Amino acid sequence: MKTVINFESPYTEQSLHDFLADPVTLAYCWKLTPRAGSIITTAIGATSHTRDLTLPGHGSLVFRRAGGIKPTAVDTEAGQESAGLNFLAVFDDDAITPIQLDEGDWDGALLEIFKINYAALKMGQMIEFSGHIGGFTEEGIVFTADARPLTALARIKVGRRASANCDVREFGDPVRCQRSLVDLTHSGTVTTGDTTGASLRASALPAAVLFTMLDGKVTFTSGQNAGRTRVVRDWNNSNGEIIFQKAFPFPIAISDNFTAVEGCNRTEAACLERDNIINYQGLNFMTNIEKFNRIRRAQ
Repeated sequence: MKTVINFESPYTEQSLHDFLADPVTLAYCWKLTPRAGSIITTAIGATSHTRDLTLPGHGSLVFRRAGGIKPTAVDTEAGQESAGLNFLAVFDDDAITPIQLDEGDWDGALLEIFKINYAALKMGQMIEFSGHIGGFTEEGIVFTADARPLTALARIKVGRRASANCDVREFGDPVRCQRSLVDLTHSGTVTTGDTTGASLRASALPAAVLFTMLDGKVTFTSGQNAGRTRVVRDWNNSNGEIIFQKAFPFPIAISDNFTAVEGCNRTEAACLERDNIINYQGLNFMTNIEKFNRIRRAQ
């Protein structure tokens, strides 16, 4: 039996099950919660009902009748090897925009779909699907997305490949890298902007920064791009010009403020230079099959 959540007195968990035997006043609701670390911090909700709803257990979140995410087709596969869920939806300028999808703001978001009795909201909600968004595909004014159920996490194979270079995913990771980035973080102000968002010139940056190394990043703290980050492709010490691997979504304006974090090319030399060799995650001393064969022949 499926679980009912957020039911309130005088109803019990069984109340919604009994209602669904003859669901005259049935409606579906969808809730999309952004992942931790996303520039978006507020969940959005939508409903198939003809009016907006505020449901028990979801605070002040309004499930909009004609806004937010508006699925028009939902397909699922049954069984333990379920591929998850796919849905088709339209863009809504107040909720999900093409720029947000292009920036990955909703990647990894938690999607929940549940049934309710819109004539008795205190009966709670019966969860039909709960899982994380895997990716979006834009198709004009609509977009498609897929989600994987939470049970899919139990089937993921987790491992590590041997690599001579450090395989820390995020420079400064507190668990594996442990290198403090305080002394590698610099503040700057744009002196020459770019309407394409692809580059800038800035003041107050030390000439010795190593932005061109892998993972050197710039994050804007003001302006239209506030909160967004890009990896640096090139850095010109002579004129303070920074060129990004991918353009920011909005124009970069004079006086926009940002922070820039130096990168790391994941080599042993870079780790030695930054006095962090004890946390180097490269496996450059591991003997591979070629080295092993050479050793055997030498004997």
